Amino acid sequence: MSFNSGKGNTPAGSSGASVADDEPNEYSILNLDLDKFTSEEEVSRLFQMWKKEMKREYQTQEEESQKFEVFKSNLKYIKEKNAKRESPNDCKLGLNQFSDMSYEEFSKTYLHETDAPPSWGAVTHVIRR
Repeated sequence: MSFNSGKGNTPAGSSGASVADDEPNEYSILNLDLDKFTSEEEVSRLFQMWKKEMKREYQTQEEESQKFEVFKSNLKYIKEKNAKRESPNDCKLGLNQFSDMSYEEFSKTYLHETDAPPSWGAVTHVIRR
């Protein structure tokens, strides 16, 4: 679950090399060890780096504060889920362009109810092996 926002983005403190679309690299915050961000100050720095890489800007300080709280909650969830991985081949969660969205906000924005597909007719036979 890692996405990048576009070419030429670099997090604070990087060498300025470009970041390819949808591919985290050594200059992307998407490759960081998220477990090392434990203090409020470190998480705040991570949020600032994430905002820069995702080109995210908020209209007010209040909105930014709310998004930071959601970001912290999502970061905690990511760390908890990744800590339960039983092998390096298990799914690993990470930051992406939705990291400042609550589940409710994501659902409202991206998940919509759709009509069921038209019936394909009755099944006339079953293949058994």
